[in-house]
Amino acid sequence: MKLNGQSVPFKVVVTCFLVLQLIGFGVAIVQIHDRTAFSVEKTILHYRGAESEAEKEMFLPQSYRSLLSVAHVHTMSQPLILFLIGLLFVFSSLKDGMKIFFVLLSFGSCLLSNLSPWLLRYVSAKTAIFFPLSSALMIGTFLFMAAFILYDLWREEES
Repeated sequence: MKLNGQSVPFKVVVTCFLVLQLIGFGVAIVQIHDRTAFSVEKTILHYRGAESEAEKEMFLPQSYRSLLSVAHVHTMSQPLILFLIGLLFVFSSLKDGMKIFFVLLSFGSCLLSNLSPWLLRYVSAKTAIFFPLSSALMIGTFLFMAAFILYDLWREEES
């Protein structure tokens, strides 16, 4: 199956899916900024709570139940989204090695992203760096794969 040889309705469905996923990632970025202002220190405060008595009223650590609730949604939805994007991506015109690299990178960043809250809360504050790293990798791989899918999907078929 070649992406650019597909029917216009297929192309429209895929394009709508990717655009709405892009908006979803945008909303996630706004939420992360609202919660942490992209600061590692504020990320640590959000998940581990404050160390001083004066700050404890403002920054309580995330509870096990709270982390589990978020993990449940993310570990169910993110792999499904990445599977759908990856499935479309493997039909792109890139070489197989590049396809495998980006698919594995997207799923690896998803795994790290879902482990990060647990590592930060229960292992070490030093693991806070995994948040921006995994988020940047997941969003970056999504953007690359989505852009390449759209490029291949809508480019003129070679004769």
